[in-house]
Amino acid sequence: MVAKKISILEAMDREDQSGRSGPPHLDSKRRRVLLARLIQQSPYRLVLRKYESQIDRIAAENLQISEALARIYGQMGSWEIDFEQIKAIKPELFLLKNFLEFIYFATNEIIRELSDDKATI
Repeated sequence: MVAKKISILEAMDREDQSGRSGPPHLDSKRRRVLLARLIQQSPYRLVLRKYESQIDRIAAENLQISEALARIYGQMGSWEIDFEQIKAIKPELFLLKNFLEFIYFATNEIIRELSDDKATI
């Protein structure tokens, strides 16, 4: 019998869920990994990657964003899942996509780029 390789995060999840009920726990490590996956799937990823630590800090401090991340985490089942396939988290995905888009358009790079474009019109 060949043992299946599992990630460190999956091992932590198994440990956390044994004998535990209630909402999923989303510690800072899992939150960062989840945010990194969401950023990777974003059309704005090239700019947003530079701001991952700031995005994580904002997400940790914002109740609505952190609750949305926890709900997504609770529905994932696996770290390899495609978020778009989970119907139960569509509102949370919509919120987080808008959050990332807002951050993208608030970055210095994009503000400068938009200002330069406006000057040439």
